[in-house]
Amino acid sequence: MGRVLVIGLGSAGMRHAEILKTQGHDVITVSRRPGAGDYAVIRDAVLDRRPGYTVVASETAAHLEHLQELWEAGFHGPVLMEKPLFRDWSDGADLSIGSEIFVGYNLRFDPVIRHLQARLAELEEPLVSVRIEVGQYLPDWRRSRDVKETYSASSAAGGGVLRDLSHELDLAMLLCGPWNSLTALGGRLGGFEITSDDSWTIMASMSNCPQLSIRMNYFDRPARRSILVNGTHTTLEADLIAGRLCVNGELEHIHREDLQSYKDQLEAFMGGPGHNRLCDLSTGMAVMAMIRDVERADRTGTWVQREGAV
Repeated sequence: MGRVLVIGLGSAGMRHAEILKTQGHDVITVSRRPGAGDYAVIRDAVLDRRPGYTVVASETAAHLEHLQELWEAGFHGPVLMEKPLFRDWSDGADLSIGSEIFVGYNLRFDPVIRHLQARLAELEEPLVSVRIEVGQYLPDWRRSRDVKETYSASSAAGGGVLRDLSHELDLAMLLCGPWNSLTALGGRLGGFEITSDDSWTIMASMSNCPQLSIRMNYFDRPARRSILVNGTHTTLEADLIAGRLCVNGELEHIHREDLQSYKDQLEAFMGGPGHNRLCDLSTGMAVMAMIRDVERADRTGTWVQREGAV
């Protein structure tokens, strides 16, 4: 079993810490909130306890600072960063890497996504279109807190639906390859008293699929998270909330344990099975580049071409 440092004890950090403990690991926590963690300073935790692994689950805007504090304290083991990697692509563009870094896109480990990928691998026909939809009413996310006080509500903290739900950008590239060109409309469109973006519609041409659309928002009631794939002769629809996959009208319910994607991701991060399914640094930065160019497309009202795309 390993010794793991968990930085940040919001809902994500608490979840990581509890799962790691149940998996038998020695967990050390760092939080700036008085009395919340074992330590208040990253350097003290690293020097006192010498962890072999670190999970960074602080607010997005603090990721770069906390990563640099880790390296300055002498930690150079594997790091799992909560998604997205940074607030902006530029934060990581010239980063001098001091550790092997992975990004917490745990939906890669969801059994529904695994089944969808397996079915797509069996197709002997080209993909025609993929439609991804995700949304949840923001006040339902953390019912005990005022929406204005949440991380998601703050653009400065790295919140906003485009970053919060960037799982879907990672899944788009996982299923369809890199994007070639894209355009988008979005921003802060609703009536919540927040400073972050709350709704986006993205259209893209992907390397392995000519038509991709992504719709994400903070408004859907009830919550939804689905992927609809059309080949020439086959339609596949994955419902990640209901846990089912429908292929040409034939419905399959996928068994999932509670928090299974998080458990499987952490097991893989700690050297267990599925290590090659983790989102690596280069893919995490590709997601950040897609976020940057989605915002650029909306700002300029144009289609944006990916650098290096043919």
